[in-house]
Amino acid sequence: MRQLLAANGPEQKPIDERIAELASFTEVELGRDLFHGRTRLTGGGMACAGCHAVREDGEAVGGSFGPDLTGAYADYRDRALTLFLRRPCFRRMPESSMAGFLMPHESFALKAYLRKVALSDRPPPAPAAGAAVKPVEWAPPSGSGTRLASLLRVGTDAESEFLFLFFPYAAVLLLFAGLGVRHALARRNVESLRTDAAAARRLFGGSAAWRVSLAVTAALHVLTLILPDTARTWNGTPLRLYLLEGTGFLFGLVVLTGWAQIMWRHVCRTAWSKVGRASEIADCVLLSLLFVAIASGLLTALFHRWGSAWAGGTLSPYLASLLLAEPVGALVAQMPFLVKLHVFSLFALVAVLPSASAALIPVAAVERAVSLAARPASAGARLARTALVRISPARWIWPEEDLVDIGAEGAGAGLLADEVSAAAGAVAAGAVAVAAQPEMSAMVYGAAESENPKAST
Repeated sequence: MRQLLAANGPEQKPIDERIAELASFTEVELGRDLFHGRTRLTGGGMACAGCHAVREDGEAVGGSFGPDLTGAYADYRDRALTLFLRRPCFRRMPESSMAGFLMPHESFALKAYLRKVALSDRPPPAPAAGAAVKPVEWAPPSGSGTRLASLLRVGTDAESEFLFLFFPYAAVLLLFAGLGVRHALARRNVESLRTDAAAARRLFGGSAAWRVSLAVTAALHVLTLILPDTARTWNGTPLRLYLLEGTGFLFGLVVLTGWAQIMWRHVCRTAWSKVGRASEIADCVLLSLLFVAIASGLLTALFHRWGSAWAGGTLSPYLASLLLAEPVGALVAQMPFLVKLHVFSLFALVAVLPSASAALIPVAAVERAVSLAARPASAGARLARTALVRISPARWIWPEEDLVDIGAEGAGAGLLADEVSAAAGAVAAGAVAVAAQPEMSAMVYGAAESENPKAST
């Protein structure tokens, strides 16, 4: 009993329920490092600054994907903010699948840091005479369970299900089926395929800056999505975060400039074309979708910055769920319009690509790879046929076949054809000689008669 009373007995509270005013300097600094990602969370979740910003010393620091948290402590105060920090404020992975994504000491450190930020930005308003300050009340959403499926599928409407659950699979199916059909049709005329593929490369190849920028932009997207933990570690230092985001934005601008040049070239070529073709319409649709993808990505980087941070907990697990055939469309359905437009336009590009002339570029590459891969097989087949001819029992049964040089199949066939032609020529010459023999005999007999008339009588 004495020990219980010495430990404050029933008044003892968990660490995260302590009043933020009692936090030490070390705990406040820990909260700052956790908020900005300089110290990793124990559960491996995203840093708060990946989505939210706070104002320190009159300057906003952090992302713009979520609301500004500078006045969060002034609005919620200790009790409500403690309850709020026990659950993720946004559906993301892995936090949404964990019972408690923050450790109690981490939650308290973040609460203490938000209190310091709120006090340094503006002091809390003084209560009016006879009135008490009433903080914002917060309670966990009703019906929220611990199961991931029930947590992430809430609020997914029919439109979102079609756009982000079924359409991605339909787009990939159209891609492979369309490319397969075009490859089967192109094999009928390989020379025409190579000519059309060269024309498509001239149209969509653009400048070297366009190709390099497009490759770098695509590589940054892929690396950020497949290696979210690496991107999160990289973004732990503000300078490296600015370098990554700034580089991606600059290359995106170069890609947009290259797209304008390609679109202008396509419009000029179409305007001078006397007969409109379906491929030209498909090319226009493809370029239009490409513009939507580029523009939505640049606008997202402007208005919802630090996408390399929040995409690792939202878009990356969404793509992983698609690959596992267990799509979680709510991870995208909860996003702002620009992000959803960017994701949808990328899948639409995949679906439209087989109908455009740009599809001839990979089709020609596959055809060339198949032809190169078939060369060793055809050479091996020729060697096998030659070996079979050499060990054929016919050479033992008919030794005269030794006269034919079968070292090479083509040369042996040529010699045999020459022998047949020579034999046919000899036969024809003999027939002519036989046909001419009576006339020769008559001429010789007439000449003999003229020389010796007595012999004739």
